[in-house]
Amino acid sequence: MMPFSQCMITETLRISNIVIDVFCRCATDVDIKGFKIPKGCKIFASFRAVHMNEDYFEDARTFNPWR
Repeated sequence: MMPFSQCMITETLRISNIVIDVFCRCATDVDIKGFKIPKGCKIFASFRAVHMNEDYFEDARTFNPWR
């Protein structure tokens, strides 16, 4: 695939992915920054919260295939 085409696809999926969020079940006990998540607990993961976060993507709401 051509490099620019891949950049366009990647940026399009970052901004408007059809999978917005997912639920996962913890397979083992996990400790994250002092918070204990017990085995079997359901976890909600939001892709949009990461993909539109200015801490990870400068000017996150702007379409920029060259990121």
